[in-house]
Amino acid sequence: MRVRPLPSGLLLVVSFLLVVPLQARQPRPLTFADLMRFRTIDDPVISDDGAYVAFTAAPDRGDGEAVVRATGGEARYVVPRGSRPAFSKDGAFVAMRVEPPFAEVEKAKNGKDKPKPGLALLRTRDGAVTTVDSVEAFAFSEDGAWLAYHRTAPKDTSKAAKDNDKRTRGAPLVLLRLADSTALAVPDVHTFAFDEAGRFVAYAVAADDSTRDGLYVRDLRADGTPETVLDARPHGRYEALAWSEAGGRLAFTAATEDADGEPGPATLYVWDGTATRPAATPDDAPAGWTLPVDNTLRWTEDGERLFFGFRPDWPD
Repeated sequence: MRVRPLPSGLLLVVSFLLVVPLQARQPRPLTFADLMRFRTIDDPVISDDGAYVAFTAAPDRGDGEAVVRATGGEARYVVPRGSRPAFSKDGAFVAMRVEPPFAEVEKAKNGKDKPKPGLALLRTRDGAVTTVDSVEAFAFSEDGAWLAYHRTAPKDTSKAAKDNDKRTRGAPLVLLRLADSTALAVPDVHTFAFDEAGRFVAYAVAADDSTRDGLYVRDLRADGTPETVLDARPHGRYEALAWSEAGGRLAFTAATEDADGEPGPATLYVWDGTATRPAATPDDAPAGWTLPVDNTLRWTEDGERLFFGFRPDWPD
């Protein structure tokens, strides 16, 4: 039998097919650049209805991103530099912090020059994203109807600001109704807290001229979201806002700051929905102790007891 030689081109193809798989099995050495591309999953959360998950994908160095994914579909949304995502009660929205660009942070000379973080609000229905610059903190109301975000205090060069540069200063608080995007801005807010039912938001005002210093509550379900003054005083300092889980009562501490911005002994107040009454005063502190305005207040689950603390009255 006569053996016919194979064409040289075919031999080359066969040879190539034999060699390539052997080479493909050789692992490529892991490089430092590969390691820098690895990302860790941080801050994982899931919506109350289980329809979405969200997390931060963060590299060891550089800009990360927030990822929101549907658990039962193909929907996947990415927010560049997003972090610390949080779902609204109904899962219709995800709010998250937006970190400033890593390169800009690295270039900043000191803390005052560093760029400020922002806020992103993502609608899970279609992935639409709204962003806001310079946001220090945010929170959803418990019923998911409102988003509150606290802006970074702007640099104020006015005479009133210079005269009170040692005092606690507030910044704009924006209350956003998610159903229709109606926004209500409250100036000079120092701290805020939603109640457990999502009906009320309490906030402390610290104005440069001290004219509106006080603790206020706004009814988010009433027409016009009316504001109620719980306590007001010039140079007032209000801290430790704590809502009870049952009964809708609010506890807080109040003190008056001196010219150096130092608060004096505090009084503990409780608002029951109709009136504000002192629950503990400086006179209630044991000898050698004081009731500090920077306190930790905790209600029992039934709302019948409130825990707070004294501290030693150290000399200045």
